[in-house]
Amino acid sequence: PAHSLQTKAVVSTQSTGSTYTTNGKRFTQARCGFCPYRSSSSETVKEKLPFYKSSKFALSTSVAIFGSIFLGYKYYIGKDDRELDLFFNALKKEIGTATMYLHQAEPQFAKPRFDAAFKMVESGLERKPGDPIPPLKIAYLMDQLGNIALQLECYKEAVQLYLATINGMALNGIERNNRAITELWLKVGQLSAILEDYRVAELSFMHCIEVTTAELEQAENKNPDVIALAGLSYEGLGKLYVTMNHPDNAIHMYQHAIKFVESVLGDNDTHLPVLLSDVATVYESTGRIEDAFVSAEKAEIYARNSMPMYYQTFTAQKARILLKLGKLEEARQLYEEVSKLCQARKDYETLNEVRVNMKILSDLESKRTENPENPEVVVK
Repeated sequence: PAHSLQTKAVVSTQSTGSTYTTNGKRFTQARCGFCPYRSSSSETVKEKLPFYKSSKFALSTSVAIFGSIFLGYKYYIGKDDRELDLFFNALKKEIGTATMYLHQAEPQFAKPRFDAAFKMVESGLERKPGDPIPPLKIAYLMDQLGNIALQLECYKEAVQLYLATINGMALNGIERNNRAITELWLKVGQLSAILEDYRVAELSFMHCIEVTTAELEQAENKNPDVIALAGLSYEGLGKLYVTMNHPDNAIHMYQHAIKFVESVLGDNDTHLPVLLSDVATVYESTGRIEDAFVSAEKAEIYARNSMPMYYQTFTAQKARILLKLGKLEEARQLYEEVSKLCQARKDYETLNEVRVNMKILSDLESKRTENPENPEVVVK
């Protein structure tokens, strides 16, 4: 949803309330929560792009055109300006061509150009002691190439390129709390979660949280971009712990995040109902239904003021938890309210979810009518 306050540099996907699988375990996304690293499609880029095989031909053509450019990144770093400019311009040309094809919605032609550019820089992605320091303009090209890799779903290469960018910026004196570096770490965390490299993902999210919360605590006027980064980092780390099947860690992290938002950003910040909704989902998945209801109810109250256009999704979550508690009359009342809101706002996704749950509700009401001596009907 738009309330996730995405920034240009942040990779994200919208939450749909779907179920996904990691390492054989199934987890349910928070309905109104935000999942920046939903499990990617099982299809690979190679399967999706019919002309993928042409990349080999394009790569060999590029070698012929640029000749010794493919001696590699390390060969040119530390050489004289003329040789470095030759490498820089050749790399920039490949990146520009790939970007053009992506803008034209032709990824099958962008992929060979990306392959050629990646081949040029591959030797310098893992820097060793004693290697010359790359100029800042090369680091910025690495960032651009990482964005291309991301769009082509070459996630492993994107992580390598973003880490090389961070390293290059740091070697050129840019401080670790620089916002551009924080945005890069957030992308590294999101992509590492997709690749199931949970240690790197966790450390990346924690770095972003440390930097952004420190800045927000000290600033009188809160920068909305920093708020967005902090919110996405908190949500990303929480969902990472859920994916890792560490619900206690997720709950602890969400509670810390909620306290931070309440004390530093205020009750009207849009991250507050989202985080409350997310922790309600974790409580629900671990069987702590009463705690889930408390959090969902708070999320609905805050969303009424700060996120009125998405209010129906929070109310739907509360109704679902009431259904699990066996409070069928209250659940029906809320579902009828949500159904009207969804139709008025053309939120058909939430409406479909409501209709499915209302059918479950009707079945439970029928069972209760048939067996009045056992009124405590609970959704399994």
